[in-house]
Amino acid sequence: MACIVCAAGQYKAASGINTACDGCMGGHYQDTPGQSACKACANGKYLPMWSSTTSNDAADDCTDCQAGKYHATTAGACTDCPPGKYVAALASTECDKCEAGSYQDHDGQIACKACHNGEFLAAWSSDFSNDNSADCIDCPAGKYIETTGDTCSVCPVGKYSGDTHTTQLANTQCPDCLALPATNAHWNHAEGQADDTCPWVCDSGKNATHGGTKCDDAGAALTLRSSGSVGRFQIHSSGAIMLTTVSGNPACLEAEMCATSGAGHAGKSTSASHGRRLSDMDAQFESMQASMDAHFADLNARVAALEAK
Repeated sequence: MACIVCAAGQYKAASGINTACDGCMGGHYQDTPGQSACKACANGKYLPMWSSTTSNDAADDCTDCQAGKYHATTAGACTDCPPGKYVAALASTECDKCEAGSYQDHDGQIACKACHNGEFLAAWSSDFSNDNSADCIDCPAGKYIETTGDTCSVCPVGKYSGDTHTTQLANTQCPDCLALPATNAHWNHAEGQADDTCPWVCDSGKNATHGGTKCDDAGAALTLRSSGSVGRFQIHSSGAIMLTTVSGNPACLEAEMCATSGAGHAGKSTSASHGRRLSDMDAQFESMQASMDAHFADLNARVAALEAK
């Protein structure tokens, strides 16, 4: 009796007494009758094992692995990508790793999920990374990230970001610190401030005024002798004029200016302890004006010389 030729989709590996042909295993096909082995599908494809006379008998029977699945070689079925990985393409032989700022907590996915804005997460590094939303971390105080990524940026000078554990607000940006005086001041702190009270200082030759909200020219002082007593006149940047007599008592000579600058007592002093009335001082201040102007000019010249060094 003649031997029977194995049909396409089947094979027989050994010679001798064989009662039946074997069907191709998963991931294999045979498109030629009478063969001793089946052919493997291309990597990234799958094909269930032989099941009928019309299966596994052509290369077209091999099917691409679906998106979210892969196989390094070939088999009867593809494997889901594990958490922390994904694949969007068909016929994949491996899965892609979640990029920085993303994670995936399910099997067989075609993309990773982005962390919330203001959170960071490094790219996949192990089978236990980027596989849970808890892997995403809030930017710490003093840092920010507008969307998400692998690291947060330090807030620049003049800006800050708070502690998200207390504010419950994601650090997606760095708000401005409390107002810096419009002129004559500069920030005096490092980057990465954690609250809005960022330190600042007045520029050289300027003094803080108006409750520490402005930086103005430093006031100049003159010591004068008049009518046998010594009084010290302080000319404030606001224009307020202060007189301290030999008794050490201050008196404001320009009530309106003192009220706005906070210098001395509001209202003109008429105390007998000052030894003079304000009306008597008017003439003195007129005669002092030339000397004061010269004194200020000299002070300004000295400051300019120091700053130029």
